[in-house]
Parts: sequence; structure tokens; C-alpha cells
Amino acid sequence: ICYDPANIYYYNKFDPVEEFKIAAEYVTAMCVKDYRLTGEEKPDIMVTPGDGEVDFEQIFKILKKHNFSGPCLVECLAGDTLEEVNYEAKRAYTYLSALV
Repeated sequence: ICYDPANIYYYNKFDPVEEFKIAAEYVTAMCVKDYRLTGEEKPDIMVTPGDGEVDFEQIFKILKKHNFSGPCLVECLAGDTLEEVNYEAKRAYTYLSALV
């Protein structure tokens, strides 16, 4: 399984951490994508990991518990310009490095 916590919420409105607990032993890759609810209660996925609703601290604790050693891919970031996206990529790297 390539687990994408934002999609768990986006498509099903399930708690991505609770669902991850069920699937964690089968996860071989991680799509690190966050989401934030907009005014219309629709999730926005153009969010830098750590700035949205996904509890990545819990996700990575569970990954460690299952001795996860697979790849993690950051799919989406905030920002509109190249400079903004590059800044957000550095922020995401710093945030995620502290969790792994």
C-alpha cells in the first residue's frame, strides 16, 4: 500500500490516523499530503505538510513502530510562485526531518 492520509479524508471523510492504524503493517510507501478544510467543508490539498489537519507526528510514530523503511513522497505544497513553492519545500523538509 502507498498510503495517502489526505486522500483518506478527501474521498471518505475518515480519520486518516485511525485508518492508518489498520493498514500500517501493509504500507510500503507514503504519500505525504496534507489537507485543510475550506469554508465549504471541502478539503484543500495544496497545503504544505504540517500546516493542515493530518497528524503526521502520529503517522510517523506508527511507521516507526512497524519498522517502515520505504519511500516518502511529498505530493503537494502551498505556494503559487516558484519562489513560494521552493520555500514551502524547504519548510516541509525541515518539518518532516524532525519526525523521522
